Amino acid sequence: MADAKPTILLTHPYCWPHVRRGTERNMDGLGTWLYSQGYPVTTHSSHPGAYCEEQTGAGRRVLYPQRWHPLLGKVRIQPLHSFLVSAWQGIRAEHPDIVHSFHFNDALVAQSLAKKRDYRHLFQINGTPLPGGFRRFLPPDRSIVRRAILGTQLMLTCSGFCRDLIFEHYGVESEVIVPPVDVERFQPGPGPADGAPPVLLAVGDLNQPNKGLRVLLEAFALLRQRGSEARLQLSGRLSAENQASAFAGLPEPVRKHIEVLGLGQPEDLPRQYAGASLLVLPSVWEASGSVM
Repeated sequence: MADAKPTILLTHPYCWPHVRRGTERNMDGLGTWLYSQGYPVTTHSSHPGAYCEEQTGAGRRVLYPQRWHPLLGKVRIQPLHSFLVSAWQGIRAEHPDIVHSFHFNDALVAQSLAKKRDYRHLFQINGTPLPGGFRRFLPPDRSIVRRAILGTQLMLTCSGFCRDLIFEHYGVESEVIVPPVDVERFQPGPGPADGAPPVLLAVGDLNQPNKGLRVLLEAFALLRQRGSEARLQLSGRLSAENQASAFAGLPEPVRKHIEVLGLGQPEDLPRQYAGASLLVLPSVWEASGSVM
């Protein structure tokens, strides 16, 4: 049929909500929108369990087991690298018109099969892997990233910031697709009750050094020392080890006004936003700042 919509295959080593970061949320949001518009959408990813296929609000989803062993970690091989095998098998088993990859490993696989399988290939990136960030021979991420960026038929980035860096370091033009946000879920709230101290809310994967947790805690300590009654809430992944390390130098009068909410559930976030006075994003390196 002339008006039939193209079939779309989305690929990434990790997916929402098994991993809750920007790229995983973006892929789920894009898949949900495409599926709502009548596009045949399939996502290929991995999760901690066994192989399964499921129907979601973002269309059909195929989840592979994560092929990994602790011994692979000794040479810095992670599940995102071993997903190469799953991506190869999965793309060969499908008949898409478009393959839209969100990670450089599966992007490289999709490129290598594009001509033989006769589909269009897109590579979308939610950050900028600078060449200087890869200093080891194994795994060969630096080479894979460059080949994935240079070989794609269309490069997509999440912000003008990333677009400019991709062009600066790789000489490739890209289109910007701003990460989607379902604003209907995040309605304005009243904030803290009348007379209650203001609440500062930080949201993100706080285990990642670039998210600026230490900078935030130092700033909050200064705020308290200057007489503020504010409280700080930390929402997101934060291991006990990283929490202990980051909190080690904080005075107890400051520490007792910090609430670690943990990862929680995705549906917790609108309530947390509605109950806060101010959202803080202390990242020292941020591709798009979707939480803002």
